[in-house]
Amino acid sequence: MNSRKQMKEITRNKITETALKLFSRKGINNVSTIEIAGSAGIAHGTIFIHFATKKELISEIVEKNLTDFEDGIILQVREANSFSELLDIILNGYEKYEEFFIFLVRDYFYFELNLKRRIMACKMRIISLLKQFIKLITEIEENQPIVEQYLIFGVIEFYLQHKDFFVDEGSIINRLKDQIKSLVKNSINHRLLNEKDDSLSTLQRTKAEGK
Repeated sequence: MNSRKQMKEITRNKITETALKLFSRKGINNVSTIEIAGSAGIAHGTIFIHFATKKELISEIVEKNLTDFEDGIILQVREANSFSELLDIILNGYEKYEEFFIFLVRDYFYFELNLKRRIMACKMRIISLLKQFIKLITEIEENQPIVEQYLIFGVIEFYLQHKDFFVDEGSIINRLKDQIKSLVKNSINHRLLNEKDDSLSTLQRTKAEGK
């Protein structure tokens, strides 16, 4: 890469990184391209050399960060040896990209349909892997509903949405990682206990009917 292309790439990255920080803190509707340019230390017109519109800038931020997130954890998730390790991988990924996911959670409503579909596709890939692990642990039949793989995302997104309420600074995921893991594991343990009770009740009814 020649120096001109390299400088162009550096400037483009500076724009996306600055925009993400501002979007995460203030929301996309409260951040102008003028503010992004000022915070990045570039001329306002420079943004439009790289991105035709603010929507195009947002699309690149979402696509780049989702791709990096997926590349960073999908392979690890597939090679996890335990459910606890699986949860650690997912939570560590969210912690690493916490600023980005705060932006996604808070501004999801304003995204274009194609971005919403891209975000959901990423989430469903991870949910599918979670489901496989939970099925192995609980021996759930194919047609039985599983809520725990959705629970982990619901809890994470709740804390990200309300981060300012729980922590003044630093990572909300890091601060509450143990609690999130405990909540999901307790839910699974509760399912196992209920299934054991159901099996016992069925066995007792079968014996009673046979008398």
